[in-house]
Amino acid sequence: MALFTAGLFLIGIGALYVQRDTEERQLRAYVVLTDFGVFCIECGDTVLHDVALLGIKNSIRYRIENNGQTPASKVTSVTSWWPVAGSDAKLPANFGFPDHPIEGRISQSDIGRDKTKDTASGIDDADIGTFKAAGDRRSTLFIYGHVDYCDVFGHPHTTAYCFIYARNGGTHLPICESYNGEIPAMGKC
Repeated sequence: MALFTAGLFLIGIGALYVQRDTEERQLRAYVVLTDFGVFCIECGDTVLHDVALLGIKNSIRYRIENNGQTPASKVTSVTSWWPVAGSDAKLPANFGFPDHPIEGRISQSDIGRDKTKDTASGIDDADIGTFKAAGDRRSTLFIYGHVDYCDVFGHPHTTAYCFIYARNGGTHLPICESYNGEIPAMGKC
């Protein structure tokens, strides 16, 4: 009888855990990226020619959206890129998507429910040649990064993204084969 009672108790604990987890999943923040594009006149782009966002002349721009039911806090985005020789090249199978943060390519804020934040990551003069080579199809340039954030329950989350630079691709850049969507959390709350 004691084993039966202990078994029922454990089943009850498990049910409470599942119920709590389900509630948190329904209520938590879900951060996604939209409107990802490159604005770089010096790289040869002619598609995105509006006024430089945030005073950055050549930049990678994107919008971060919170599609969840509650605010996202400590929202931090990091953008990096990796060139590979040759057109239509692939990333190595074991590519670890290392962060190469440079001042101006890290942004942090809070985003409320159903709210957005526009972000611009600068392209330094020293990197213009990298973008030009990819635009001329002498290399393939992978632009990737992640957005780390905390939900109202104090749990960390990470949304990863990876695009392939194409001159004049605007906000319609090809998506990489991997590293898109939610991945194991990289930040802490």
